[in-house]
Amino acid sequence: MIKRWISLLLLLSIVFPIVAQTPQPEPAVLVVNYVQVPATDGRTLHGSFYSNEDSTSAVLLLHQMRKDRTSWDSAIDGLLKAGLNILAPDMRGFGVTGGEFDPQKAQADVQKWIEWLREQGINQIYIVGASIGANLGIIACAQTPECESTVAISPGSDFFGVQPASTLQGDYGSRPILFIASRGDSYSATSVFELAMKAQGDVTVQMYQGDKHGTNLFDDSPEGADALCDLIVWLYNACLFGILS
Repeated sequence: MIKRWISLLLLLSIVFPIVAQTPQPEPAVLVVNYVQVPATDGRTLHGSFYSNEDSTSAVLLLHQMRKDRTSWDSAIDGLLKAGLNILAPDMRGFGVTGGEFDPQKAQADVQKWIEWLREQGINQIYIVGASIGANLGIIACAQTPECESTVAISPGSDFFGVQPASTLQGDYGSRPILFIASRGDSYSATSVFELAMKAQGDVTVQMYQGDKHGTNLFDDSPEGADALCDLIVWLYNACLFGILS
């Protein structure tokens, strides 16, 4: 845990160097842009876009079932400090987007959001998904040339017919992937190791105590902060190496 906090401090020192004896400006006001995108079937998709000026990299956050974009709120500040733009949509069936959840339409919706990011000048995309959002994220990344890597939080071998194993063996290629799960979340814990065996590129697996699922891992506790730190540091490194490669 100490090493992880050291990593976070190093991350922040790189992203936000502090010059000694130099007066620091007031913190910037966080500006959230509310975005609407038409789906292929005419439904309006709703999301929040957090702009990070001078960056052409973005992270797309895909939430789990029975939650919405606000389930990522605890991660927003750290991801901005890592130098990323952030797009957090309400998936079909939840939040302001509403309607009924449909796994096939959900996959098409993710591509609509990726198209929107392209229109904003984004040329490097990272996808972070929780539960079924993790499954959707793996598949979407494989279909997106600009997608550099994926974080899969509490994925499943099969959620509502969305099965990412064949994608990891095929079109996902050698892209890096981070798997995160709780040991007590038995289905996702088992799925993580099954899916990790299918991946062809660099694989990182982070397992935590307890049985929390998806973004519930990042609760208001020392363990939750630790897990969130791991995610942000991994993404920062993935983004940095992607820029340098």
